Amino acid sequence: MKANAIFAVPAVLAFLLFSSCATIETAKLQENSYAVVIGIEKYRDIPKVDYALNDALVMYESLTRQMGYPKENVLLLTNEKATKTDIQKAIERWLKNQTDAGSRVFIYYAGHGAPNPNGEAFIVPYDGDPSYIETTGYSLKSLRQSLSELQTDNIIVAMDSCFSGVGGRSVLAKGARPLLITEENPLSKQSKAVVFSATQSNQISTSYPEVGHGLFTYFFLKGLQEGDADNDGNVDVKEVFEYLNSKVQKQAKRQNVEQVPALYPSSELIGAKAHVRLISNLQMVPKIVIEGEPLKKEPKLPAPGF
Repeated sequence: MKANAIFAVPAVLAFLLFSSCATIETAKLQENSYAVVIGIEKYRDIPKVDYALNDALVMYESLTRQMGYPKENVLLLTNEKATKTDIQKAIERWLKNQTDAGSRVFIYYAGHGAPNPNGEAFIVPYDGDPSYIETTGYSLKSLRQSLSELQTDNIIVAMDSCFSGVGGRSVLAKGARPLLITEENPLSKQSKAVVFSATQSNQISTSYPEVGHGLFTYFFLKGLQEGDADNDGNVDVKEVFEYLNSKVQKQAKRQNVEQVPALYPSSELIGAKAHVRLISNLQMVPKIVIEGEPLKKEPKLPAPGF
């Protein structure tokens, strides 16, 4: 019996050592979670958006490995797969059909934004034309309306774009001049979603070439891994925003640009949504590599169930 016990002890220790060193591939999945990730770097007819594809691919990786979204519940729309029709189907039909009152929803966009002559903001799809943006673009008002029709109010939106036409991740119709956007962001006028915006209304959303990402997206992703300010093992909306807000502003100044992220509802009005968790049980969540080029290879995805 003693001999058996002696041999058993090293075996138990080896098992514990192996278990503690085992690589965690994904966080615990939350099955009722759905996301639409849009990244448009190369456009059909207008200049490209540096690093927007990489932004979307790493955001997809974070959702499916760190944030608990099942791969089959995440639509990844990139470049030519992100036409206006594709975006409309994903947001207005697919999300509405898949979700219920208990669902988590995450929407991410990296690409150009554009204003119409009245200063209304539009996402520019792969086939969008700033000269005919009201016909070829997807308005933030339409996005707001679609969010209001979902049964759930657990919705996160992250937008790495800008809409003034002054440069960066925004475009204008040929011959037009940058606009002073006087209309409040339409996504701020709804009660269901928490919206992370890369900029204030009249600023540029810029890139961070040294890390191969948009400046906002890079620090959003870093915030998910490093933003647990109260050390409770979870990362919530407030913690991620406070992390990226200071980091984005500091790095933007180094690049001689003013970029101040925004959060809607504002910190005064957000209430309990400030504590919506983006990452749970951080010690059991794998780290992912955020920095670096060349662009990551696009994952093979199941056919979307439009």
